[in-house]
This record gives sequence, C-alpha cells and structure tokens, in this order.
Amino acid sequence: MTTIGTTRSAHEILGEFPAPFARMSESSTYEEARTEIEGMWMPFKFPLFQIKVSGRIFILSKPIGVHVTQDAPWFFAENEALNVMGTGRSLEEAVLDLEHHILHFWQYYQSLQDSQVTGEAVRLKRLFSDLLAEVTCEAA
Repeated sequence: MTTIGTTRSAHEILGEFPAPFARMSESSTYEEARTEIEGMWMPFKFPLFQIKVSGRIFILSKPIGVHVTQDAPWFFAENEALNVMGTGRSLEEAVLDLEHHILHFWQYYQSLQDSQVTGEAVRLKRLFSDLLAEVTCEAA
C-alpha cells in the first residue's frame, strides 16, 4: 500500500478519484489502483491518517487500513482489527460513517475503567485508547 502524506484526510484522497473506476486490492501505487473496468468496483484498501468529524480533526497515532467493498447500491468501509464498519450509498458516505464509528468507540472505551471490560473488549479498549494521538483545532 502506498503511504500518503499524513496531513491528507480520506475525503481529500477519495475526492481525487474519477468515477467510474475500480480499485485493485493491494496495489503497489495509487496509479495502479485507479483503473476503469466498465464501472465495476473491485475491493481495495487505503490508509486513513486522520478523522474529520463534526468540524474537528483527530490525528491518528498510526494509519488505519480501510478495506472498501461494494454490494450495489451499498458501499462498506471497514477495519477488521478495530471491529468497525461504515456503510453508505456512496464511498464518501461509507468512509464518513466509519469515521463516526471509530470516534464513537474511541470515546466509549475512554469512558470505561479497565475493570469494566473483559474478553475481546480488553483488546479493543487498548487499541482504541492508543488510537488518537491528539485533537487539533476546528476544521475549516
């Protein structure tokens, strides 16, 4: 997967792709991932470096891999390690929904004491606790 500058959000990256296009999974470059195949979507992955939700920008401590699929008319953006998925009728809606879920679970796990979680929740609390490095000023 190609590394993209950490100051770019998923919305900026996705906004550069023309429609219709297909993305190939595990492409070595952005250019290889952008291929037209009769308007069909192939599953693909991209790194998420920051989250923009409700006018606030959250910087991630490390990139989150986002796996995108489509089952017409729905798009799905997910991260299996965090056990979160976003859905939408467009790619942008699915990524925005995923960002909202990531922020929700980050806040939720921050509110819990270690003694309040067991099993898989222990792993998720640790992952989410270390996920967001900082919150920056309001987004423009």
